[in-house]
Amino acid sequence: MSVLAIDKAIDKVPFLAESKNIKKTPLSGGITNLNFKVEADGRAYVIRPRRRRYRSTRYQA
Repeated sequence: MSVLAIDKAIDKVPFLAESKNIKKTPLSGGITNLNFKVEADGRAYVIRPRRRRYRSTRYQA
């Protein structure tokens, strides 16, 4: 997930989109997704942007 994707996700949350000072930090530990800690106006939130496509992987024994 790119930084642009998190910016788009933030723009969809009205109170975050209106904030002037936003700090975005990627969080580790997500198995299938990338989560971000977003700090705005003295409060902290976690955002998990949706992926448009999910790929499935087939394993053969």
